[in-house]
Amino acid sequence: RVRMRLSHFDPVGPLDKIPTTAVCDANAKLIAREGSAQGATLLKNDASTLPLSSTADKTIAVIGSDAMSTVLDYTERGVSILFGDASGAAIVTADDDPSRGCLYQSMGADASNWQCLYLPKREVDIPEADRDNPIEMGKLRMNGREVFKFAVKKFQEVIEDALENSGVDIDDISQLICHQSNLRIIESAREKLGLEKDRVYVNIDRIGNSSAGSIPLCLDELNKAGRIREGENVLFVAFGGGLTWASSLWRV
Repeated sequence: RVRMRLSHFDPVGPLDKIPTTAVCDANAKLIAREGSAQGATLLKNDASTLPLSSTADKTIAVIGSDAMSTVLDYTERGVSILFGDASGAAIVTADDDPSRGCLYQSMGADASNWQCLYLPKREVDIPEADRDNPIEMGKLRMNGREVFKFAVKKFQEVIEDALENSGVDIDDISQLICHQSNLRIIESAREKLGLEKDRVYVNIDRIGNSSAGSIPLCLDELNKAGRIREGENVLFVAFGGGLTWASSLWRV
């Protein structure tokens, strides 16, 4: 069960010290996962596999956080203007009702196109075809066209996979919460699935692409607006550098 005690904040202080993503339980144990934009979705999947039925682990905090401003070259406007900083959290608690909680999850990776979205730390990390890229070393590099093609195809695939394997019909999904990567990618997925606009949340026009903070931020805003109610099905979908992807279907 996901109990909707959520919040978000604008990171302050030493941003490079904020973990990208982490799960911690009530006993303050920490499970961290580097997963770029889909990190929070991966961690929801991780949380669903932990022994919440045990006495010690009744409550788990799932946290997604990214300070994208620390890895952007603002002299190059093609990539830097797309991103924002955000953090969010969801509290996952044990529930006696077996019909609630995580209904299905998936995650995957395809490293054949890693150079389409990556962050080089050394000269050796940069592929030959990208040697003339003016973006500063240690800052995010992205081939927007190739990432767009990948994301449009993968979003639809993972959504259809979740519905098929869970037995849940698309009409029974109250909210599709996508990583806020690109409005055209989200709209393309929505149109192909035949979903109404109010069932696919968008805040990229206000926040930008906040990477691992993206989905928790959307969840928080939806919850505060009263648009997620107990017993409804919510599907989370995200992709990130690598290239990687994840989905997580929950009955809240």
